[in-house]
Amino acid sequence: MDAYTSSSAPSRRAPVCVRLARRIYHAVREMHFASKQAAEFMLRYGLAETDQPPDTYAEFLLRTRGVVRHEPPARRRSAGSPVR
Repeated sequence: MDAYTSSSAPSRRAPVCVRLARRIYHAVREMHFASKQAAEFMLRYGLAETDQPPDTYAEFLLRTRGVVRHEPPARRRSAGSPVR
């Protein structure tokens, strides 16, 4: 028997712990994705309280419909660069 083929109890428990950790990781990841999708859906279709201002910049971006257009810096705008 070498170092890689041990039949002791700790070596048999390690794969079980790794599988359990992976299952927990995937479950949490899926719940996070579902929560994010639900929040986007509610905000997109006006199901959330939209009469309140957003608390964070991320929430502002989440509420913004469509693609956010890039605005040139103030220095370029004052030089006559059009806002696209």
